[in-house]
Amino acid sequence: MTFEFSPSALQQRVTAIVIALIPLAVLVAMLASYVSDIALHRERVMLLKRERADYAALIQNAPLWKSDVARLRAIAAGGSLVFANSRVDAAAQQLLTAVSSIVTDEGGAAVQSKAEINATGEDGPTEIRANVSFTADISAVTHILFRLRQTRPILIPVQLSIRDAVVQTVAAAPAPHRLQVELTVAGYASVP
Repeated sequence: MTFEFSPSALQQRVTAIVIALIPLAVLVAMLASYVSDIALHRERVMLLKRERADYAALIQNAPLWKSDVARLRAIAAGGSLVFANSRVDAAAQQLLTAVSSIVTDEGGAAVQSKAEINATGEDGPTEIRANVSFTADISAVTHILFRLRQTRPILIPVQLSIRDAVVQTVAAAPAPHRLQVELTVAGYASVP
């Protein structure tokens, strides 16, 4: 038995159009894939260019970073957190000297200073305090507090009092505004 199928003229045209459109659809799909790959490639290239610029900036700033890293490592390894001395009064004097030198280095004029010792028990370190009165402008006070924060052994400002130090007169020459500062700084002494 033989089966014959003879499509009509319309069916033949539709079949010819479908067969002609298949390669065209494949070509469009390949073109869309190619365009999408190009867009993805451009995006990756832009990302790599940004990374290269970031790395170039890091390399250019490397000397600055190296000095900052060295300073941070020095602070981290900066030694003991407490004053180690054989006598508590000698540790209290070290604390007073450290605070006074910071005040002087930052432009403060020391007026009065004294050290006191507060026993905290036999097991732990002994608290020592330095009471310093000085005059300075607000910028110097800020720098002093910053330096106290970075110092090793640890120095803890526990009390800060700031008052106007100078009564202005009409004939006074313009000068930085001086403040009267009373600062109490605590530290700890470890006595063997």
